[in-house]
Amino acid sequence: MNLAKTFERIRFAGPLNASFETLCELQRAFLLHIPFENLDIHLGRHIAFTPTAVYNKVVEQHRGGFCYELNSLFHDVLHEVGFDVQFHAATMFRDGQPGTPMGHMVLSVKLGETRWLVDVGNGKFVREPLNFDGSTIARGEGMRYRIEDAGGAPRVLEADEGGEWRTRFTFEAFPRERDDFNVVCEWTQSSPDSRFTQHQICTLALPDGRAYLLDDRLTITRGARVEEHVIDPSRRDECLLNYFGIRLTL
Repeated sequence: MNLAKTFERIRFAGPLNASFETLCELQRAFLLHIPFENLDIHLGRHIAFTPTAVYNKVVEQHRGGFCYELNSLFHDVLHEVGFDVQFHAATMFRDGQPGTPMGHMVLSVKLGETRWLVDVGNGKFVREPLNFDGSTIARGEGMRYRIEDAGGAPRVLEADEGGEWRTRFTFEAFPRERDDFNVVCEWTQSSPDSRFTQHQICTLALPDGRAYLLDDRLTITRGARVEEHVIDPSRRDECLLNYFGIRLTL
């Protein structure tokens, strides 16, 4: 990994120390410049998340990726900086029901005696670390997030401002190895039951909102203002470049 080139990709120029402040700034920079996207699945390209594969795709080719790719790359960045970082398996919830076991990958970072959950591969989600002990509530894009440890089975909860808490995902408290996710990564990009084979998704955090492309529908949110557009197939590449910085190559 060329760390300097990676920092140029996410426009990070802060101090290189394994501090909480640096962790927060790296996470925000990554989310503001690296889109969450599954375009390769619909281009018929196999997705690998080895250190070399994700670095080449995201940094050299100026692309994004889905959770296994993005959190894998962020893990390697944090490790190079000097953070104590580990992989964890997670299970996303949809309409109150759990999805595929290990269908999501997250990270933990230990600073002193405190462990923080970090996730840069989850589309619209919190933009800062969450304390494992549930003592922090983070806010972003009109939502609140916190961790609840229910008898050794931690879960990330989300709620609208003023609304009731609901489970976004559960995760394992113990660490995993990168290769532990290989099987479910293959399923995610190949099974007809996977949401990622059913829809083309590309989304990127904005300083005051989000750009979100679902199939042919583009939604731009800036504060309370929401714009929606139907993207003609002939202008899709233009949309990807202008809103997400992606230039697809053959």
